Amino acid sequence: MKRPGTLLAVIGVALPILAMAGAAEAQVKRASLEEGAPVRRKLLYRSSRFELMPAFGMTLNDTFKRNMMVGVDANYYLTNEFGLGASGAFGAVALNTDLLDQIQGTVDAETNNQLSYATTTLLADLHVSYVPIFGKFALGRTIIDYDIHLIGGFGGALIAAEQGSAAPDPSFTGFKPGAVIGGGARVFFGDSVAITLDLKDYLYSAVDVQEGEAQPESEFRDNLLVMLGVSFFFPGEVPVSR
Repeated sequence: MKRPGTLLAVIGVALPILAMAGAAEAQVKRASLEEGAPVRRKLLYRSSRFELMPAFGMTLNDTFKRNMMVGVDANYYLTNEFGLGASGAFGAVALNTDLLDQIQGTVDAETNNQLSYATTTLLADLHVSYVPIFGKFALGRTIIDYDIHLIGGFGGALIAAEQGSAAPDPSFTGFKPGAVIGGGARVFFGDSVAITLDLKDYLYSAVDVQEGEAQPESEFRDNLLVMLGVSFFFPGEVPVSR
C-alpha cells in the first residue's frame, strides 16, 4: 500500500510538468494562428493569370462630340492583387452633344461651316492594376466572387477633326499624351468569366473646336471613359492558396 506522502509527492511533481506541457501546446497553437494565413484554401482568381476583356463604352464629359468606343483590355496578374496591362479603345461613332445641337441650331450657316470639332478616334494606355478589395456575396443560393480594382498608368488620345470649310491647324489633331487614372469592379460568373465595369480618366491637353484658320488654344482637362466588358481569364484552372 502506497503511503499518502508518496502519493502527494508524485502529484506535486506531475502537476507542474502537465502545466508546462499545456502552456507549450497553447504557445504552439498561438504561433500557428499568428503565422498562418487567416483564410486558407482561398481561390486566387487573378494570380498568375491573363485577362482579356473585349468591351464597349463611351466618353462622358465631351463638350461637342460624344464618342462611342469599342476596345480591348489585356492584363497579366503577378499576384492576386497586382497586375500589368495595356488597353485600347477605338472611336466607332461620334455623336453631337446637346450643346453642339444648340449651337448648330442658332448660328448662321456660314459661321457653322467654319467650325471644326474634335473627335476621339483612339484612347490607349499602359497601366498597373491594384485590387485592394475582393470577396464574395450570396445571390440566392449562388456564391459570387467580386473585386474592386484601381488603375494608374500613362497613355493618351488620338484626335481627329470633323472638318469645316477651313483646314484645321496641325496642333488641333494628332496624338495627345498624358496620364490615366481610374478604377472599376469585376463580378465573376465562373472560374474564368467575369463582367467588368471600368471608369478611366485620361488627362491630356487638347482642343475641342477650331473656328476657321484661327490658332486654337489647348486646354488641360479630364477626359472620362466608361467601358463595360466581359473578362476571360487564362489558364482556366483557378490557383488555390495553401
